[in-house]
Amino acid sequence: NAKKSKCWSLAEGYPCCERKGTKVKRISDSGKEYGYEHGSWCGITDLQRCPYYGKYKCCSKICKAKKFTKSGKALGYENGKWCSIPYKCENE
Repeated sequence: NAKKSKCWSLAEGYPCCERKGTKVKRISDSGKEYGYEHGSWCGITDLQRCPYYGKYKCCSKICKAKKFTKSGKALGYENGKWCSIPYKCENE
């Protein structure tokens, strides 16, 4: 399955997190983020970081919205492409 083949944490011995609401519970020394689901660690992906997972990548450097979608989701503009404003920006 294409989703699993893009899962960075498989190489670390953990699946990627599946639930949208899974929160970061641990950050490794190398900066990799892990959540906890189904009784084990899992790798945090854009699904947990951004509301527009799949259609746009998460913005990595900005939190300010340039425009909003019809459904009210905030989009930024970074590296010449639209990106989804991360959930963490809601607190800024």
